[in-house]
Amino acid sequence: MTAMTGDDYCQWETFTAACDSAADQVVVMETARYGRMRLGRCIKYDLGFIGCSADVLRLADSMCSGRRSCDIPLPNEAFDRVNPCLSELKSYLTASYRCLKGI
Repeated sequence: MTAMTGDDYCQWETFTAACDSAADQVVVMETARYGRMRLGRCIKYDLGFIGCSADVLRLADSMCSGRRSCDIPLPNEAFDRVNPCLSELKSYLTASYRCLKGI
């Protein structure tokens, strides 16, 4: 079992999860939030809309879990449909996953 830490993925970037195929490992998504959680690498200025986000783990899980690898490009139409922030402002993804031995 391999632990992965979460990271931020900005607009026009791609979240990539990959596990060791030789070890029969698959991706298991642990967390996924989409929105404008905090100022940082993806959001430089507080335009009054910081702290809005949606849990998109179920969506990310359906795109990645059980596979050896996956890519989620941003922007993402599925995430944008559940985005609780103003649609005119850029949102980003923060996500983490783990690699587990497949059955």
